[in-house]
Amino acid sequence: MQDLITTVGALRRREVGFTSLHENLDTTTPGGRLVFHVFAALAEFIRELIVSGTREGLASARARGRVGGRPSVMTPEIIRAARDMLPNPDTSITSIAKLLGVSPGTLYNHIPDLIELRSSRVPKQLGGGANGRRDLGEGSTSARRYGREIITWEPAPTYRSASAEWTSPGVD
Repeated sequence: MQDLITTVGALRRREVGFTSLHENLDTTTPGGRLVFHVFAALAEFIRELIVSGTREGLASARARGRVGGRPSVMTPEIIRAARDMLPNPDTSITSIAKLLGVSPGTLYNHIPDLIELRSSRVPKQLGGGANGRRDLGEGSTSARRYGREIITWEPAPTYRSASAEWTSPGVD
């Protein structure tokens, strides 16, 4: 509401009148400006009454032991089961989530160190580190973290034909 009052004030300073067609309100007259400001004050008063009533209702519900919002599907048992399954290299995060009856996003939200737990499944001889990256060996290009998964790639092979020769960018 304050934005509307500010806008009408700015229009008035530029000698532009505001006329509301719905309320038949014209701010080019002193009476129209009075009615506009009375309506604005009433609207702000009603809004504040609604906000305070909502806050009182929520406080009363909390005092009675009621908690608002959607119930959480994650229990300590589900979190414990997910943590036990994460280091297993044979299971994906999606399959763990399906098995537990939750979405993969829910696992990421409730297990903050999920990526580190997942990276602990890389065998030591491959160089799995705490940052979740591993050495891909000779000729590897890079490993990059996209969202919640780690994407790794190898350089594309070099192709030769009788008419042309193609090589991967950045590969000598």
